[in-house]
Amino acid sequence: MLRSMPTLVSGVVASALLGLLACSSPAPPTAPSAAPPSASSQASAPSAPAAPPSPQTVTAGIVARNAYFWPVWIAEAEGFFTQNGVQHEVVLTRSPAAGHQMLTNGGADVALSTPETAILAAVKGAPLVLVAGGQEDPAYSLIVGPDIHEVADLRKKPLAIAGLRDGVTLIMQRMLTSRGLREDDLEWIVVGGTTERYVAVKSGAAAGALVGQPLDFQGEAEGLRRLLSSSEVTREWQFINVATNREWARANSDRLVRWLRAYIQGARYLNDPANKERSIQILAEATNTEERFARQTYELYFEQRQGGGVVSPDARINFPGLRNVISLMAETGAFEDQPPPTPEQVVDLTYWERARQ
Repeated sequence: MLRSMPTLVSGVVASALLGLLACSSPAPPTAPSAAPPSASSQASAPSAPAAPPSPQTVTAGIVARNAYFWPVWIAEAEGFFTQNGVQHEVVLTRSPAAGHQMLTNGGADVALSTPETAILAAVKGAPLVLVAGGQEDPAYSLIVGPDIHEVADLRKKPLAIAGLRDGVTLIMQRMLTSRGLREDDLEWIVVGGTTERYVAVKSGAAAGALVGQPLDFQGEAEGLRRLLSSSEVTREWQFINVATNREWARANSDRLVRWLRAYIQGARYLNDPANKERSIQILAEATNTEERFARQTYELYFEQRQGGGVVSPDARINFPGLRNVISLMAETGAFEDQPPPTPEQVVDLTYWERARQ
């Protein structure tokens, strides 16, 4: 079972985070009347392009502006949402739990994050469901302060997390216990998403944390240490998912399918090597980071990994990976006295199937 220091880091992390974050057209004039075109010219004239569908707003709850949501940033930058008639709005949730809570109170239409809190909510009767995938392997780095040299140095030291039942916390627990620490050696402090965890380590408020790209590369450049990779324990995984409220999805199926179609286009674009340089540029701009860190992220995802497998090329859900997620949740007592669900019980691919056609 997970243990926690009942701590919310605020002062040091908040001030350091502030420093980090600092870093319709008029109608055309009427044409003069002219003679009707001949039959031959009508036959040869190209048909006018179809008008895009009327835009509908979809609000996406996203944990942070990092590489895990790269297909979204591409869909925005390349106009895929606009082409599919979607007025896309992003709300930063800072944690998966907050995003999934927004699905129940109408604050967001879709939420992109790790799936654990959505699965737990669904098991307890909430109308939440996973409708698409995204990044499969978290590729997290265990980033630590310069005075930490091995896993044993983290015993009884504060470790920054997003939440006690968050998927990242479960992954970190498995990483550290597989390297000799016991569960009662782990002292958690709840700070938020990957940006907040990075700031906690950078400021000294935490000894270590799992940090995603491109902040882990930035941290190394700034003197922090990369101790481990989550890929050691998550090679068959389902990391980033699109969740929604079943009731909202039924009432807004066309809107959801439009959004998913643009999201899938973003994933396909990212996986095409021809788009490497543009994808790197989009990530650097979306995350407000240096181009070198965005390039290192691309190389890690698509060039250093044999056989790929980091980002799904069509945003499908990896069912074997999702089974492993659920198994880890059960192993760590997440379901308490309830039986764990099957992946099929928490997934509805109806909308994804329509969107990928």
